[in-house]
Amino acid sequence: MYWGLALLATGDVDRGVEFQDEAAAAALACEVTPLTGGMIYCGVIWCCRNRGDWRRAAEWTDNFTRWCERSGLTAFPGTCRMHRAEVLTLRGFLQEAKQELASAHVQLANTAPWAEGEAHRIRGDLYLMRGNLDDADSAFRRAYELGWDPQPGYAMLLFERGQAADAIRKLERSLQDSNWANQQRKGMMLAHLVMIASRAGDTAKAQQSMQELESAPQHTSTAALQALAAGARSELLFAENKIPEAIRLQRDAIRLWQELESSINVEHGRLRLARMLMSDDDGHGARLELDAAEPLFEKAGASPFGETCRSLRKKLLNKERSA
Repeated sequence: MYWGLALLATGDVDRGVEFQDEAAAAALACEVTPLTGGMIYCGVIWCCRNRGDWRRAAEWTDNFTRWCERSGLTAFPGTCRMHRAEVLTLRGFLQEAKQELASAHVQLANTAPWAEGEAHRIRGDLYLMRGNLDDADSAFRRAYELGWDPQPGYAMLLFERGQAADAIRKLERSLQDSNWANQQRKGMMLAHLVMIASRAGDTAKAQQSMQELESAPQHTSTAALQALAAGARSELLFAENKIPEAIRLQRDAIRLWQELESSINVEHGRLRLARMLMSDDDGHGARLELDAAEPLFEKAGASPFGETCRSLRKKLLNKERSA
């Protein structure tokens, strides 16, 4: 498992995944101690999460949850619930994820305090997806206090608060960090750096980061990373005023998130696409995206984004009336 982790951190994705799958299969099939099984599970899921390999993360989470139940294991269910909460967040079940995290936190404090920082990072991402920026800030800061780097979520929070330069600086420093987690998350962080730099008007930095993102296959080796890369390229094209190309790639990103059944990323992608369509004077297309996104934002408990959809729709209506 650790050999696989090292291979993944140095960019040898195929061999790294092969080693970790072998370790996980051995743990599930053989009689191993609860400590060994739990460590293997956490290592495998952690690497899946860092690479955005959500399909494998969901599969191994289900497998190891059943393993914990069969083994009568009490030391690791908190981490199982924590990782399950992150999968639920990705799929847009934000209220369920919040409840799962609350239950996991109680268990983690007693049985796996080393993972509490990761739980706070996941909580920060969840609140960010819901549009609760103050709660996200508190969670990300607590994760940092406990020794976990909360990127790229914290950088996105800073950007949403109008602190683009700070967001870019945070991501650049995390990309320079040599720890294994950040090296595995390099593709994810580069994609967010491109998005933020593009939307902040720093196209030179966005172009440089996009080139680095596309330079190594491991940076886009999963469907989620490919969706992020497509969204990043879309933002760069939009910043370069290549709007039709930007719209096309944003649609590609949405389709990739749909294939992953990540409804919350689909809705955020639709909201961004609506803004791009509005800039291209396609009010009808923008309204279609807003109409599709708003009810699902509300269902997920992300009401601030539902309100944004209503505000943009009103803006479109006013524009039509004044035309």
